[in-house]
Amino acid sequence: MSKYDVARSGYTKEKLSGPLALAWKFSTSEDKYISSAPLVVGNRVFFCAKGAVYGLDAETGSPVWDQPYQTSSEIRATPVYFEGNLFVGNGRGELNVIDAATGKLVQPFPGFRSALDCDPVLLGSTLYICTHSGVLYSMSAHEPKKSHPQVIYTFESGPRGSLAYGAGGFLTFISIDNLLYSYDMAKNRVLWSFPQGVGTVPPLFLGPDIVVGSSTDVRAVRVKSGTPLWKENVTAHRGSVTTANGHLFVGTDDGSL
Repeated sequence: MSKYDVARSGYTKEKLSGPLALAWKFSTSEDKYISSAPLVVGNRVFFCAKGAVYGLDAETGSPVWDQPYQTSSEIRATPVYFEGNLFVGNGRGELNVIDAATGKLVQPFPGFRSALDCDPVLLGSTLYICTHSGVLYSMSAHEPKKSHPQVIYTFESGPRGSLAYGAGGFLTFISIDNLLYSYDMAKNRVLWSFPQGVGTVPPLFLGPDIVVGSSTDVRAVRVKSGTPLWKENVTAHRGSVTTANGHLFVGTDDGSL
């Protein structure tokens, strides 16, 4: 899933042994740029280029499917993997469930009525998906042929980037109009939403707090109340904030970390 976990920490305990070198390179056709972050599952790498989904061997870079799976529109959200299937949304509001072993369609869900360009959240076997227009759905990722997406909430504006989930049952995201939302899943209501400025990047959870960066600063707020905790004048609008070992890492426009 996007940024390693549902909190969007971007951190893994796995270590890379140096020196690093290029192992392989795979190219799509010239007009198919990489439109979402890759997903690694075991010895497989899955990624999307415009409206196509590719499956590669992680050791060799060789395709593992007879051909890429082609959807009807551009894919911007990172696919979600569960029980051998990939869940892939696209710009026409279609969710395609694909067999990760063969690249064949398992089940289509065409009726979302708005683009699925936000990285969803998988909690247990339940997938939470929010459309570009702000409609939040839940559906079972187990036995997708028997699953039926259900509307559980409609926000005033849709998300930009990723949904993030924090312990205690909270979802947060940055909306397309630069509002930071905190949503209580148990109570099925928005706790608060605050303007965050231009260029805000997707937030991450840090315990009971949300950390979010923008073109002007990086700040932390309490998830339940929205109370500001601290703010640093560091620009972070080219990539979201990452946390590891009690520290926050922020890449800036001038090439600094």
